[in-house]
Amino acid sequence: MKQILLVEDSRSFAALVAAQLEQSLNAQVTKVLTKADAVAALQANREDYFVAILDLFLPDAERSQVVELTEEFAIPAIIFTGDEHASLREDLLSYPRVADYIVKKRPNALEHVTEIIKRLHANQFVHALVVDDSRVSRQLAQQTLESQLIKVSAVDSAEQALSFLDQHPEISLVVTDGELGGMDGIGLTTAIRKHKGLKDLAIIGVSGNYNRAKSIEFLKAGANDYLAKPFQFEELTQRVNSNLNILSQMRELEIAKENQRMLLDMAAHDIRNPLGHIVSITELMRKKPKSLDRYLGLMEISTKQLMNLVNEIVAYSKACSSRLQQQHIDCQALIQPVIEGLADQAASKHINIQVEHNYVSMTVDQTLISQVLKNLLNNAIKFSQPHTQIEISCHIIDGYKVMQISDEGPGFSDQALAQLFTPFAKIGNKPTAGEESSGLGLALCKQLVSAHNGDIWFTNNAPLAGATAHIKLPQ
Repeated sequence: MKQILLVEDSRSFAALVAAQLEQSLNAQVTKVLTKADAVAALQANREDYFVAILDLFLPDAERSQVVELTEEFAIPAIIFTGDEHASLREDLLSYPRVADYIVKKRPNALEHVTEIIKRLHANQFVHALVVDDSRVSRQLAQQTLESQLIKVSAVDSAEQALSFLDQHPEISLVVTDGELGGMDGIGLTTAIRKHKGLKDLAIIGVSGNYNRAKSIEFLKAGANDYLAKPFQFEELTQRVNSNLNILSQMRELEIAKENQRMLLDMAAHDIRNPLGHIVSITELMRKKPKSLDRYLGLMEISTKQLMNLVNEIVAYSKACSSRLQQQHIDCQALIQPVIEGLADQAASKHINIQVEHNYVSMTVDQTLISQVLKNLLNNAIKFSQPHTQIEISCHIIDGYKVMQISDEGPGFSDQALAQLFTPFAKIGNKPTAGEESSGLGLALCKQLVSAHNGDIWFTNNAPLAGATAHIKLPQ
């Protein structure tokens, strides 16, 4: 996560808020006391900030002057206020980049701001579809969702919505009006649920003709929630964020269930083999004590295989359940320790490692992305012939940070490329110096990169030899 700008003239309260955010989100918080300080910080480093938290009244600014910073610097904001008047609330939420406001004196204020920022960060990767045949209603819903940093598309009929969903399977939220020309919102909800389950997509129905029957019909058709028009800004944002939180939790549970199944399957199969070898060797040692040295060597090999496998399982399990602790770091500072850790392995095969970092920096969990780089570089060394070269580079491509590791190994068949990130998949390539491979390394890489909302894939270097691993991470 990028930095959070906190504009608050009470030093004690600012320290309390910053400590909460840094502890809960592992985020870097920049504290300033005045509007002038906030302007200076944003002018100097606007791209470093993800969100601003603004105190409504500052020594050098009234409320409107503070909130105008959101438009001047195009930065999403959360407003701290001691006032709860309805007119103030409506005024604040009329600014399209104000995501929410928080009343300072409420006992859960600090927890609330933490949860809002966490949700806003996750919302950057949500694509929503608004379905309404009223242009005004579409625009209102779209503006409301965009204030929560959600990417929004809009159509004016159920038929267009179904076509759009077919073309954009990544959509995870639909907000649909009940009264549409042609197929209505309830019919659309029913049609969507034929292909998208509750863990795939959330649906919120809205209607200007409210009655209990309409609400029940929407919910029985498969909607997650229902709102009556006209709705307040906060009604929609609270329902949307609540349903997105539930969707995220359902997906996490599904992933955890699959990971547990996979690890149990692995324990029944892959751990059994080296353990069986150790048992067999122990029996032979008892029968033929004169061959003790030879048997101890074989036992050592099996034990190391087992330890490597257990270490990979532990790393994979931690990756599936760990929370990111992100920080801003230069690409060179990220890569160099990994290279140094594998220097002896590369030197034993006379493999030269070249780095082109292009002064790129990124916001990542250094420990987890270092593990990704270690696994990828380790594989590149294992599957490369002696006296070859490995190249590592960092670039900014289409707004993403991209790291690439290229080797001069055998490359991959089309079938292997499709299975590379499947745990324990057998792809056919053999390490060139008899090194061991657990089959979990690339699956672990996929899990860690996905946790950063990134992507990882391989390409062959045709017509040249070797393959390239690509890691794409958001800004």
